[in-house]
Amino acid sequence: MYRLWIGVFTILIILSVDLTTAWAQQITVFDVKKNLKLTKDEKTYRDYYINAGEEEGLRAGMIVTVERRQSTYDHHQNMSPGELRVAVGKLKIIHVQKGLSVGRLHSRFSADNRPMLDYNYIMIGDSLNLSSAYMDRGRKNKQKRKASSLQEPSIEAISIKAKEPETVKKTEAKAELPQNLSLPTIQ
Repeated sequence: MYRLWIGVFTILIILSVDLTTAWAQQITVFDVKKNLKLTKDEKTYRDYYINAGEEEGLRAGMIVTVERRQSTYDHHQNMSPGELRVAVGKLKIIHVQKGLSVGRLHSRFSADNRPMLDYNYIMIGDSLNLSSAYMDRGRKNKQKRKASSLQEPSIEAISIKAKEPETVKKTEAKAELPQNLSLPTIQ
């Protein structure tokens, strides 16, 4: 009987160690920091701190999908069918070091074609799906540069002619209001 209890106890310890190591290897967002805008023109950045670094394969410029786990419960059958994993958005990794990375929001997924979430932004505890990761090659920035160069008029096309000072003086002298201006009365 004593050996049976030792065997059961050993199996429970092995299972609990396996579960804790699997949970510890989950790559998640553990902190969010936001800068304060001091002027209207200044951009606001949110930095998402991730508990994984270069040893997990993260690189600067990589775009990774962020997912949220939601536990579900079937009240009819009185059981949990499992966790629902919902994609929230994509982060672009901007800094990588050993054991730590920082990402910024690249894009958010629309709520039109996904299950409802309590909070539609990336938050602490959300996990990264590394199987969806890819490197940003800057195609989006090149397209923006091409579009902006097409919209910007050339310097030669803009020609502004200044009015002569005499013309301005003449128009200023003619702009006088009549002295006998009568205003309508409200009754």
